[in-house]
Amino acid sequence: MHQVKASDTKLIERLATWYFEEWGIQKERTIARLANIPNHDVLVQLVLKVGNRIVATGGLHHNTGLTLIFPKYKALSPWIAQLYTDKPYRGKGYGSLLLKMLEEFALKSGISQVYLFTSTAEKIYKKRGYKQIERVKYRNAENVVMEKNLSK
Repeated sequence: MHQVKASDTKLIERLATWYFEEWGIQKERTIARLANIPNHDVLVQLVLKVGNRIVATGGLHHNTGLTLIFPKYKALSPWIAQLYTDKPYRGKGYGSLLLKMLEEFALKSGISQVYLFTSTAEKIYKKRGYKQIERVKYRNAENVVMEKNLSK
């Protein structure tokens, strides 16, 4: 496990490419958000490596694309955000391992409640104890907004 730092410019560019290819998030936006971690928006961004290969990433963020479109969600924070596993490594448990590490980081930081939204992995998050808050249409897809109390 590696915690992304501002000096990790090549790594940040790689993550920006992944996010652009997967979700269409502009690379410049990702680079700006990760260029000075921690900041008012991003508490932490982690990467999971297998050997020297980066296989997954995700972070704890105060803001997400969803909070920009639906301002009522700004009251909820932090968000498990931009959890991504490189395509050749999907289905092998790396995303779940990274999620567990983000939850542990949150608890160690005094955070007991986290949020997320997904259009593709609802069953995985339910298995990990996340509960539905509501469903919303976001980025032309049905998304479920979920929460988890980490202290239970």
